[in-house]
Amino acid sequence: MSTIIKLTYTQTGRTTLVNLEQVTTAFRIFEKTTQKYATRVNFQNDSFSIVNEDLQTIKELGEKALSGEYQSNDWSEEDAGGGEDLHDRLREDYNNNMGGYQQRPYQNQRRGNYNNNYNTNQRW
Repeated sequence: MSTIIKLTYTQTGRTTLVNLEQVTTAFRIFEKTTQKYATRVNFQNDSFSIVNEDLQTIKELGEKALSGEYQSNDWSEEDAGGGEDLHDRLREDYNNNMGGYQQRPYQNQRRGNYNNNYNTNQRW
């Protein structure tokens, strides 16, 4: 079972989920854009995230997750539609977009007719 914790991106302040089983290294850095200390978390697939939480906090969150204590989910769920079901909206959008699809006719014409650019009666 994967150990997933919630961290906060440094530059945007948005939350992200991090799978601790995919983390290879983590270390403190001084980020020049925000002029603050942050933590760089490197993953197995050569990607990384720069987060606000320090190493001790990340360690504690991981230990709590392993012991069965789950992090609080303080996210708010927002519905972008007018009360419709998501699957109905996706199906409707797909049908609307695919219904007007028309394949362009294949044109086998060259842009210029180069045969007319020289005299065919001329001998070399």
